[in-house]
Amino acid sequence: MINNRRLADESDSALGREFGISEAMIRKRFGPKVRSDGAKVRKVAETLALANAALAELPPSQRGAAISLADMLGRVSRDLATSALNGARTSAIMSSVATRAAERVKPEAPMESQEDLQAVAAATKLANDAASVGLALIAANRQAPLPGESGTAASSKITIEYVDSAPRLDA
Repeated sequence: MINNRRLADESDSALGREFGISEAMIRKRFGPKVRSDGAKVRKVAETLALANAALAELPPSQRGAAISLADMLGRVSRDLATSALNGARTSAIMSSVATRAAERVKPEAPMESQEDLQAVAAATKLANDAASVGLALIAANRQAPLPGESGTAASSKITIEYVDSAPRLDA
């Protein structure tokens, strides 16, 4: 309870007075107070409350499916993030391969180095393809233009249809 109130930006001294303990004891038990973004914590709390209310409105027989789908979407998100990270690593390696092959091309006679030119093209394509998942995730999650960019970010909407193939017991 004390830690939750600290996260809501209540001071250690006020909490200490209320609970009859010293500020030092609070810091020793809960660690140094980290400046939290109270508005962000509140927004997340409100979102959770809305989600819980929406879940409660479902018939009891559908709540398990909703929770299962939410868990599945979380796993998909984590797996895509891992895929993006692995793709970024692969992209960096292939980009280095392309750079080394490009350094072997003779600028005065590039056609004499066709094997190296093919290696540059292939490695560059592999680097770009490997980066595609990460770039798509960045584009999908961008909420505002980067500094120096003008305009507004494009909003994206994903619709997922969940079909439960398990037989219905209430039918």
